[in-house]
Amino acid sequence: MTKKIISCLMALLIMLVPGAVAFAARLSASASPSSMSGGGMATITVNVTNDGASVMENISIVSESGVAFPIGSSSIQPGSSQSYSQTMYVSEDMLGKPITMTVSWTEDGVAKSDTVSAVISLPNVGFVSVSRTVDKRNAKPGEIIKITYTISNGGSVAAHSITLKDSKIKSGEMAADITLAPGESHQIVYEYEMKSATVTSEPKVTYTIEGSSDVLTATCSPVTLGLVNSKIEVEVTQGESTPDGTRFTIKLINNGNQKVSGIKVTNDLNERIDDGSFSLAVGEEKTLIYNANPQTLRYVIFYITGTYQNSSKTETYSDKTKSFAVYPYVDPSLIKLDFLAVVESPLDANNSMRVLFTLNNTSTLTYKNVVLSEEQIGEVYRCESLQSGTVEVPVTVYVEQERELHFTLTFEDHVGNPYSYTTNITAAKIGGEEKPQETPGIEVGVLGEKIGTSLSKTLTTLFVILAVLTIAAVTILIILTYIEKRNRRIAEERRRKRAAQKRRMEREGRID
Repeated sequence: MTKKIISCLMALLIMLVPGAVAFAARLSASASPSSMSGGGMATITVNVTNDGASVMENISIVSESGVAFPIGSSSIQPGSSQSYSQTMYVSEDMLGKPITMTVSWTEDGVAKSDTVSAVISLPNVGFVSVSRTVDKRNAKPGEIIKITYTISNGGSVAAHSITLKDSKIKSGEMAADITLAPGESHQIVYEYEMKSATVTSEPKVTYTIEGSSDVLTATCSPVTLGLVNSKIEVEVTQGESTPDGTRFTIKLINNGNQKVSGIKVTNDLNERIDDGSFSLAVGEEKTLIYNANPQTLRYVIFYITGTYQNSSKTETYSDKTKSFAVYPYVDPSLIKLDFLAVVESPLDANNSMRVLFTLNNTSTLTYKNVVLSEEQIGEVYRCESLQSGTVEVPVTVYVEQERELHFTLTFEDHVGNPYSYTTNITAAKIGGEEKPQETPGIEVGVLGEKIGTSLSKTLTTLFVILAVLTIAAVTILIILTYIEKRNRRIAEERRRKRAAQKRRMEREGRID
């Protein structure tokens, strides 16, 4: 009677204190008889104490084998206790092991449940078993899974030096130096924080029994604690700009380990790309097509949303792609540019050479962000805009050794579409060879291709071989003649270009 009064006072105090925490129900179980030598009928009694501040209602008790307990009173007031009994058949392989019952109820309309075990021991033996329950089997990285281990002595003698390990869950011992009398149980609750991979719980108990120094072992079946990895891989392919717009192919692949449902795909304008919400099971994929046809530069982004299950909880999935620049369409036939490169002076003793570039914009468009660069030297010329007409760009470059120079001219049209022209020039020293070589070629770049011309003259026949000195004299004379002719040709070419440019400027009225 005194205990009941104390329990009622505690319940009243909890209800009066603001913010007080309602404790879970306290459960215990016992078996009669407590020891059996073989299979037979036994009565299991479950005692339920309401330690909370709310009424426990809709109580039900079911054993792990599916036997339901009769419930005379389906509600328990705060601070009160109620016992429920059921007689059932207990097989021989159930002796010495926990017989687990699940107790379910509601508090203020919220469903709750817990488990409790009873052990019927084998006579005149020492027998320790271990069982384990988890509050959930799947979790995201950083989430907590509560693991409850129950060690029970189902024998008729005491068990000593009981040690619990679960090496994949925790390094070292979970518990040690536990002693259990016959019929006693001990619980260890461990909060496991999910890491970045799925893990398996495999508890192992070692112990000795009274009167023996032998170390015995007990285990239970493994349980996999799965990492919730909801991941949809998105592959986006951007097509070429056409009069009808720019075509995007969006491929979605579920590479996680959770089914994602209610998937919606939208763009940066909040337009739906899919033809209706869809689901992707693990390993499934779906391809969507989207066409963008902007009037001004637009950066397209795709957003993916959906839901997935984390144990019994529904989680929200969301992701997005990088941005893709989409320019308005410009007819390629409007882009006209002549790109010419001429070597003004070859590579000298200081490893420098002069190159004259001619940029002839023959279109009616004005190009912008014009950059001339060499793949190893880097940028050698830049201008903000290039209007219709011809511009000569003399450039001195320094080259560490004789090699092929690869120049690239890049620019943008009026809406930002990029273009690229290329040309190659040989950087070589004149007179550095013992015999005449092929004349270094001059390559002229055009849109999307390389155009090159080269002049080569090779002396292949000597009419008269009189002597070593005669051969050397003739060779030197030919080399000098070749150099002089080439220099005259280059000078004449430059003179003609300048004269033509002067005449054009006179016609346009830019020269008085």
